[in-house]
Amino acid sequence: MSVAGYEDLLIEVSQFLCDHFSDPRIVHTGSKDALIQALASFICSPNTLLSLESVPYTSRMTMVRALLRPYESRAWAQSNWVLVRIWQGCGFAFRYHKSPHLLKKHGPRPLQADSSLISQSIQPCPSYLFQCHVKEVMMSDERVTTAFLNSVLNQLNWAFSEFIGMLQEIQNVSIRPQRVFIESRQLKICATCFDLTLALVRVLEMVASIAPEIFTDVTRSSSEVLLGRLCQVLCQVLNRVSSQTSCFQHVITLDIPDLESVDHFPILTAVVGVLLALLLDDMQEFDVNVSKVPRVTKAVLIEPSFQLESICFVLGDVQKGLILKKVKPFSFYNYSDDVSIAEIENVKKMIQLLSFYQGRLSDAGVISEDEICTICYASPISAIFKPCNHHSCRTCIAHHLMISRACFFCKEPVQFVIGLDDTVLPDLSRLGTQSS
Repeated sequence: MSVAGYEDLLIEVSQFLCDHFSDPRIVHTGSKDALIQALASFICSPNTLLSLESVPYTSRMTMVRALLRPYESRAWAQSNWVLVRIWQGCGFAFRYHKSPHLLKKHGPRPLQADSSLISQSIQPCPSYLFQCHVKEVMMSDERVTTAFLNSVLNQLNWAFSEFIGMLQEIQNVSIRPQRVFIESRQLKICATCFDLTLALVRVLEMVASIAPEIFTDVTRSSSEVLLGRLCQVLCQVLNRVSSQTSCFQHVITLDIPDLESVDHFPILTAVVGVLLALLLDDMQEFDVNVSKVPRVTKAVLIEPSFQLESICFVLGDVQKGLILKKVKPFSFYNYSDDVSIAEIENVKKMIQLLSFYQGRLSDAGVISEDEICTICYASPISAIFKPCNHHSCRTCIAHHLMISRACFFCKEPVQFVIGLDDTVLPDLSRLGTQSS
């Protein structure tokens, strides 16, 4: 750029975007889309990112607070995309501008134009300044943070469920004896759901990395439930993607033109990145002579859908008899240019940690039938509903109250919930509603 004063001009435009991209006074749909797309474009380039980082502090914080509004009842994909760009270049094996699995594809058919939400034409340029601002907002206002993360987890559940549902339809069509045409539009929607899932997981990785206290600090009333919800969705994604007999594996082997972006590498690196961020302190303090299971490690292990084999899968550890013929087993080891030795070692340490404490929990014995939560059959009873006095574990009732206030068992409205020590437990469903 040789135009005199262009830096000042970019800063003025950047300040306008920060102050007004989510201005409620702007109601024209086209104008709103143009502003958020312009902001997203500014985030991607080093020069324009520098101009965004140079605007006054109040404008930068206005932008961050707008990005962290709950995703319900608004167009959220573009805002989430901006958050991903702020993080891209910092996450686990997230230094690429185009997913490495695409570079490993061989054959006579050329790749379709890569329209993935994560891919970009230049190397990623993460913003450490805006990451600090995100942490500042999330640590200072638990109500805003809880509402935002609940909305991210809700959208992640939706996007991944839609994605898996479409994969199952594609699998069913592909195994029919007669030749059936799959519409390109359906394939593109499936790929978009995968990209949305991936982007949402990367935002969760950023939050877990820059502000792990949100999930791990016991003094935060929402930490236990948020940690439980996060572990649940991560385990579900891992299990679906790592299974050698799943629709995911089946469709990957079909090598369908409009589904090039769908692969093990981008989604598994994202999920593993979140787990490593959550378990970092537990891994650093791991001592085989300490029998007490650390809090976050325990939250992962007691999740009913947790399978250690799903994590071992990322290093190529597949049970004998499940390896598909003519299909090279997936492994991070196959991506030596994209997954560093240090990252591989951290995955090994995580597996060692989880394996060790899984054995400790098994040795501790099974919870008696009278003490176990009859909803998840994994955690002990720790919450009592009022006024009906039915009970479950805290995580199950907290999840349920976000959808319905009717008791699991008698359908009577739940007014509040108490712990076994008679203390009133925080109601995150009402907390999130008030914040939004």
